[in-house]
Amino acid sequence: MKTRIPATQLGRTLAILITAFVLILLALGWEVLALRRALTWVDHTDEVIAADRELVRLTVDMETGWRGYLLTRDPTFLQPYREARVLIGTRFDDLNKLVADNPGQLRRLARIRGLYISWVRQSDPDERGTISPADSIATESSHDVQLQRKAQMDEIRAEHSAFTATEQKLRQQRGRVDRCAGVVGLFPGCGRRHPCHETEGIPHPEMAFRVPCLAR
Repeated sequence: MKTRIPATQLGRTLAILITAFVLILLALGWEVLALRRALTWVDHTDEVIAADRELVRLTVDMETGWRGYLLTRDPTFLQPYREARVLIGTRFDDLNKLVADNPGQLRRLARIRGLYISWVRQSDPDERGTISPADSIATESSHDVQLQRKAQMDEIRAEHSAFTATEQKLRQQRGRVDRCAGVVGLFPGCGRRHPCHETEGIPHPEMAFRVPCLAR
């Protein structure tokens, strides 16, 4: 004799299965959104690092061109200097926009720009109208002046290195959030911070993926 399942029990079973299916779909949907957001921030960090490296390249071009000019007194060597000088202001502005969400990086970038401006004011052949080229070369070639200019450039490089190191650390953290997105999606913890959210001392609001509870 076959046992018949009551219609009410069957309805409850179907309701539970449907609810579980919907919850799984919601969790997977949240996982996809969290993953896309994490990947977006990883791409953003890569863009910031690339922009800073471009600034470093332009600075090196300017330094190399100016040194060649001092050694040879040939204005031809100033070509990379002047080409980089035209571009570098725009590159600073572009990078400033990219890190607008990070006050610490904004301050460091402002320091780099201040050091760069100071370095240019001491060397730019286009802004030294009161000094003849020969006198300019003699002055710039002196040991004390060269040491001062080297110290300025070393400080610029150190600030760039610190800037890039911070972005690389952020990239590692955002990549970790990428890998943890599935855990966060399936176990949101009703808004509690998951271990994957730890930012190791560098707070960024985009790192905190939370799922609000339906009831408080």
